[in-house]
Amino acid sequence: MTIGRETFRPLLWLSAALAVHLLLTVAIPDLRIAVTSGSVRLALEVVMVSVMAGAAMLMALLERSGLPTGRDAFVAALVVQCLATIVFGIAPSLLDRPPDLIGSYYPWLVGRYIAGLLLTAAALRARPGRVAPAVLVAVVSVLVVEIAISLSDPFVPLEVASDGTVTPQPLHYLLEIVPAGLFAWGALAASDHAATTGDPLDRWFSLALVVGAFAQVHDALFPAALGPVVTSTDVLSLGLSALLLVGVGLQVRNLLQQRDRAVGLLREDLRSSGRVLQEVRAAREREAAFVSVITHELTSPVAAINAQAHVLEAKAPASLHDPVMAVRDEAARLAVLVRRMEELRRLDDAEFSVQQRPVAIVPLLDEAASFARSMPEALHAVVDAAPARVLADPVRLGQVLRNVVANAARHAPAGSLLHISGRRDGGRYVIVVTDAGPGLAGVDPEQLFQPWVRGADATTSEGTGLGLYLSRRIMTAHDGSIAFEDPDQPGARVRIELVVQ
Repeated sequence: MTIGRETFRPLLWLSAALAVHLLLTVAIPDLRIAVTSGSVRLALEVVMVSVMAGAAMLMALLERSGLPTGRDAFVAALVVQCLATIVFGIAPSLLDRPPDLIGSYYPWLVGRYIAGLLLTAAALRARPGRVAPAVLVAVVSVLVVEIAISLSDPFVPLEVASDGTVTPQPLHYLLEIVPAGLFAWGALAASDHAATTGDPLDRWFSLALVVGAFAQVHDALFPAALGPVVTSTDVLSLGLSALLLVGVGLQVRNLLQQRDRAVGLLREDLRSSGRVLQEVRAAREREAAFVSVITHELTSPVAAINAQAHVLEAKAPASLHDPVMAVRDEAARLAVLVRRMEELRRLDDAEFSVQQRPVAIVPLLDEAASFARSMPEALHAVVDAAPARVLADPVRLGQVLRNVVANAARHAPAGSLLHISGRRDGGRYVIVVTDAGPGLAGVDPEQLFQPWVRGADATTSEGTGLGLYLSRRIMTAHDGSIAFEDPDQPGARVRIELVVQ
């Protein structure tokens, strides 16, 4: 742990002031605080418990509100100190039962040891797994000391006079100096963290632990224990609690300010994202408008060129046959490109939607079979489907089935068998379309569902490479699916799944 001069300067000033006060009280006994009043001591203890409970509640509320502090040991220390003060200080006074000073001293001391260890652990940012063994060792050690003292009266660390004043014994000094060392160690650690993180809690925590260390030294020299006498130890303990509460309050304000800044940045990011989204939407609208104009302007000239090429093919002399055929083929390719542009524009159009409702599936499959029979390839389409009602947009689902049938017609021999089956499988309805084409051997089936991707015979068959892409978009909107089955087998098998009503 490296600590610079600026880091521990507040600790030095406070330590110097408290050291001067301690020396003066040792040299001049009349300067010591020694008020014999049970009511004053009770009032101090109530205020101390209230302050520590308030600090603990604030820290706990921060954790629950989503502003983690990582100071569970800090809250635990305050809770332990509050319980020890209530049980051994406030409760006996309220019940009008003077405490057994000798009998209560050791349990009370155990509570102070545990609180000191937890506060030091909180300052060191120790993990709970490392704090628990130290707390256990402290408790066991103090209990062992208590048993040893109870078996040997000469070593009792306190002598209590009839008026409640306490005279310490040599063992008392040792028992009180150990927590003082823990507090001093924690003060240095908290000050080092304050220089690194800038957290108000660490800064005020370090000052509070310095006060706590001097409170332990005062208690070793001028003990009050649990009697009615109020000493400087009680005043310093109250100051420790007050400093902790101030630190917690400032930490709460700091964390809330950080959260407000984060929320402000998030709102600004959202506004920026909204502006970017509007710009992207405007750019896409301009692009769609441009594509629409281009396709509209090209459609008529391309159709005219194609028509005239067919006329020239029939009337041109044999010497012009090859140039005319080249014009016709290029016009056909240009028409395909125009259709691709128009279909892509429609895919990105905001009007693309799916309106699902319960529909009978078998009539849609029959329509797809009729479409296959009416095509120039005149496929022999057979439907073998179980009746069911599915949740679907009949127009969009019909579009998917026609895309699959048209794809089969382009690759399968004319007049070959096209088998369309349908069955219910739990909450899904499975449609399988099987053709007699060459299949998908050597082709990645998933690639065929990407836009503009066509099969291996793309140069010899018509198509835009968008049919399967559009079909998958439609099926995804239906909460369904479309994919190829058994791609290594002869023929293509397309599997379509829908949700049953």
